[in-house]
Amino acid sequence: MEQLQVRKAEPADAATIGRLLARLDLALPDGEVAARLRWFSRSGADHILVAVSGREAVGLLTLSVVPRMTHDGSFARISFLGVPAGPEHAWVARALLGEAEGLARRHQCTSMEIMAESTPTDDPEDVLHALGFHTDTGHPVRCVRALPPPTTVRI
Repeated sequence: MEQLQVRKAEPADAATIGRLLARLDLALPDGEVAARLRWFSRSGADHILVAVSGREAVGLLTLSVVPRMTHDGSFARISFLGVPAGPEHAWVARALLGEAEGLARRHQCTSMEIMAESTPTDDPEDVLHALGFHTDTGHPVRCVRALPPPTTVRI
């Protein structure tokens, strides 16, 4: 792997990010990656970080800054961390999370959380623990209610 660069994604990165998402079995329809990148670039509190090696995206992370009413400081929520499997990419997640932490600190966040999905074939809690994340039993449990998608999804 060539030298790794982690930076904010730009609309011009749509093609390489689209190829990365396809490698992760998360392909989006043509034009959707570019539309989402434009949306993130207009938001001051939402960010997409891309890890690039050569001219190809090898990792992606989305981060949102969430203000709180009852606590000082905001927190950063990582809603997506995608890196292809394999030993040559093992350190890419660490690089993305390091840049995300710097971004969260610039926004004066007091903590970072990551939303992880588990499948029977992997245990993301162990991987995340190795990256410095842990289950925080001192905070309320996050409860989620899925909403039906609107007829047309455009962001």
